[in-house]
Formats: sequence, C-alpha cells, structure tokens
Amino acid sequence: MSVSRALNHAAGISPCDIVGKVVKRVRKSSAHPALTIDFADETSVQIRVDGYDPSHPGLPKALETDSYLEELILTDEPLDFPLLGCAYVTLSDKAFELRKEGGSEDTLQQWDQQHIGLALKFTNENSISGKARWHCVWASKQELDAACGACTFRSYEDVYLDILPRTQRPSSSTPTKHRRRRSRVSIH
Repeated sequence: MSVSRALNHAAGISPCDIVGKVVKRVRKSSAHPALTIDFADETSVQIRVDGYDPSHPGLPKALETDSYLEELILTDEPLDFPLLGCAYVTLSDKAFELRKEGGSEDTLQQWDQQHIGLALKFTNENSISGKARWHCVWASKQELDAACGACTFRSYEDVYLDILPRTQRPSSSTPTKHRRRRSRVSIH
C-alpha cells in the first residue's frame, strides 16, 4: 500500500508482513513512544514515531489509540487472535498553538495537519456482533503550560512499523557466569 507522503525512517517493514500472525500480547514502552506486538511465532514488531530520537526527544511524543486497543495494552490476560489486516492510513487532525501575548488575550492558531497512522484489523471479543473491526494507532506531540497544566501546543507525527529483534539467549553449552569457588584451606 502506498502512503501519501514519504516517511523519514530508513528502516521498517510493510504492514502486509504481519497479516495472518496470531497476536499474543500488546504492550507500551514506559520509556519511549513505542507499542510492541508479540506474536505466537515468537516474533515481535513495534509501532514507532517517525523521526523520534531517544538522544534528542524534543517535545513529549505519545502514541494514541482507541479504547479497545488501550484495553488490550492494559490486560494481563494472554491474547490469542489473528491479525486480519494491517495498513498505513492518512489521518487529518486539527493541530494548534496557544500563544500568550504579553498581558493581552491569548492567540489561538489552528491548522489542519495530515499524518500517517497504522490501522490494525482483528475480531473484537467485546463486540456484540463479534465482527472484525479496524483500530488505529497514531502519534501526537504536545507541550503543557508548566503553571496550570493546560495544553498550549499539539501537533501530530507519522508512525511506522518495524521488526523488534529478539535477543539471543546463551545456549546450554555456553558458560553463563563464572562462579567463584571457595578455596578450602586446611589448618594442621
């Protein structure tokens, strides 16, 4: 599927690569704006914010989603359902900036902003009909007023999908840690 504009990331995989896999767990990173999906075949993918650099994070970025996906992220129950579809989608939202004008009234500037989200399709077990539905993940960044906590700036970022490499576990023939042995001293 082609996306209306080019993403800035060099890596990434096609959403088609994960269609048909069985979802076992969905989790958010506590340190970075990333959402990880673990599959039954022991592979994992991450939905990431395009252009995010952990060394220079800039304004706080966050992944957002609908309430059903949020429930899947928060559940401790094991999941077991096939991913029926996955595609990039172009979204359009209102971005804004609220400026304080030295003593006078605040100035609100708004604009329409297009950005790329990722849509995932699977059966909602909570749905009355049990029919498959699309769910979306998108990224936003915002700035809050330190004094009152109000949002003074909000815009949107593109997301992309990438493989999460698994760390290799040492094999049983590979020594793990050297244990310190007690030396036995005999006193005569």
